[in-house]
Amino acid sequence: MRPVERILVATDFSLASQAALDFALALASQLSAQVMALHVAESPPYDGQQPFEDPAERRAKLQTTLERKLQALLSSPRTRGAEVQRMVRFGLPWEEIKLTAEEYAVDLIVMGTHGRRGLSHVLIASVTQAVIQASHLPVLVVHAA
Repeated sequence: MRPVERILVATDFSLASQAALDFALALASQLSAQVMALHVAESPPYDGQQPFEDPAERRAKLQTTLERKLQALLSSPRTRGAEVQRMVRFGLPWEEIKLTAEEYAVDLIVMGTHGRRGLSHVLIASVTQAVIQASHLPVLVVHAA
């Protein structure tokens, strides 16, 4: 088993992903590991509100908004002064999480889960489950409190 030096935390800004971030920061502190926080957004759909807005411009605006949101999350007291690399990517969340983990040679992926069951679980695709199935890396799943 190789040592855990780099931890990737996927966040969708939910309570479950905040719990995952808290856990990853605590673990990283104990292991002297680096933490990377990743938010993946699907490309923004055309909403008809701005008929002449360039798709690239719309995506750039969304990128800026999400980077600010991620920065705010990582600037909160919960990070306890930890240095966390942050990233925003576009694409299928499970796929981008897997690709980012491979690209940055992380040792562990930490994700939150809402713990849905039954029809709710079937109707709402589980990104966490898809990452577990697609990645060859260990995935630690943290349940929301």
